[in-house]
Amino acid sequence: MLPDFDLVGSCNGILCLYSTVSDDPLYIYNPFSSSAHGKELPKLTVHDTDTICRVVFGFGFHSRTKQYKVVKVVYYKQSEYDFSGGNPEAFVLTLGTDDDEWRRLGRIAYVLAGPASEATVECRLHWKSWNLGDEGVVSFDLETEEFQVVPGPKDCSSFDHLVNLRGNLSAVELSSDGSVGVWVMRRYCVKESWSKEFAIPSHVPRSYNMEGGAPPTRRKKNGIKGRSFKVLWEFKDGKVLFLYRSKCVVVYDQVSGGFEDVCIRGLPQEFQAFVHMGTLISMDPVSNTQHRA
Repeated sequence: MLPDFDLVGSCNGILCLYSTVSDDPLYIYNPFSSSAHGKELPKLTVHDTDTICRVVFGFGFHSRTKQYKVVKVVYYKQSEYDFSGGNPEAFVLTLGTDDDEWRRLGRIAYVLAGPASEATVECRLHWKSWNLGDEGVVSFDLETEEFQVVPGPKDCSSFDHLVNLRGNLSAVELSSDGSVGVWVMRRYCVKESWSKEFAIPSHVPRSYNMEGGAPPTRRKKNGIKGRSFKVLWEFKDGKVLFLYRSKCVVVYDQVSGGFEDVCIRGLPQEFQAFVHMGTLISMDPVSNTQHRA
């Protein structure tokens, strides 16, 4: 049990978690495994620890190399009251290797949105970047360990977050009237292949109305906690699962245009939701050897 933790990512049934208090250490854990414990990963040692402003994370698996990797991008304070940081430095940890240590990749030029990458497509992690304008997506190749700019949707003025929908990189745009537009890149890294696939009308779940009041936005070292709207998954029949204000899970039917609140007993008033495909593999293939997925 961690007093306060957040999710870096979910991959092949494995969760990667980090402490929101100190950023280190990170943990990997399989909630469906017979093993009741997770694994603590090595801590990252940097020379300017006292000047760390925030950290952005990523976690993924490459199908060809059969390796799990964790990425950390460290931003340093540029002034006394700097809350976003600058001069970012990237590090990577490859799990299940003899050299189980963080490796420095060098400085990068991107202001990545945190706290963690939001979509893994083509064995690449993806973040929204604040300093690229319309080209506001940055990827990290889990094989070559290189960062690269990915063209964003041309006619989307500003998207809120990224998501993998049926294997495609997708961007979610929030409108001032409460509706949501979902843009999908049908051909990876081809700017012209972006298109607005569907929209979700404004909707306030009944359960949210009963509780009343919006949850407080918490400013964390690694980013903002408490997104107003988060698309989670698109089912084969076109229904879309999303999280509303960290309080309600809702299904939207693109065919009928109807909404259905998902009631789950035992949930706290405020929570996070993410997509996780459970497996029964032990932690050993991840932490000690290469996992043959």
